Amino acid sequence: MKPKDLIAFFLIILGISFSLESKAQNRLYPTGRDNSQSTLNQYKAKRDSLLLNNRELGDFAFTISPSFYGNTGCYYDKSKSEIVLNVSNENIWYFYNGEHTTPEEKKAGVKITEYRCPVSRETAREIKKLFFAAVFTSSYFAAPVGLDGTTYELLYYHGVYTAEFWSPEKGTNCHRLEKILKTIATAVRENKQEEIDNLAPEIEALTKEFEKLFPEEAKEKKLYFPL
Repeated sequence: MKPKDLIAFFLIILGISFSLESKAQNRLYPTGRDNSQSTLNQYKAKRDSLLLNNRELGDFAFTISPSFYGNTGCYYDKSKSEIVLNVSNENIWYFYNGEHTTPEEKKAGVKITEYRCPVSRETAREIKKLFFAAVFTSSYFAAPVGLDGTTYELLYYHGVYTAEFWSPEKGTNCHRLEKILKTIATAVRENKQEEIDNLAPEIEALTKEFEKLFPEEAKEKKLYFPL
């Protein structure tokens, strides 16, 4: 096989792998931040200031960002072993970047409702392990492709490490993760600790699925335990 043909062959294989990985949605996509003042970065900074304690975070946090509806942010308050849920009454992106918000409304800002719910430290540790596994097995080949939908972002270790996924397909790791995040958010809103603690078996099972995606060298050196 000629070098040019060989390169083309590997590009095709890479393309197929990329397509299957994106379709499978078994991995998250890394979401690094740059220092630019782009509209997207300004939006994320505003969202985090409103929903995630201005990124003054502990072990883990997550956001749920629908295309058109209000945003949700959750983070773990380790000092009280509580999960804090913040919900905006408006879609933060369209409120601050859309054409229909008046200057007076922007000055007043979106309304945020806070909820808190205790969680056992054992369950919190299991959630932390899940976030570690999900974030550290994320891949740029799993970049989300789509328009309208819901984006979920996981933040680990004070928000230093982040990854996201978008409107996952049923039966995938990301779909199972989506259900866990939604259950946590609903349970915090309704102050039902038992519903969060009852997630422990599913959280542990999904963590093991993500851990299977670690590279062999990480498994061999046992680098896959939470920080």
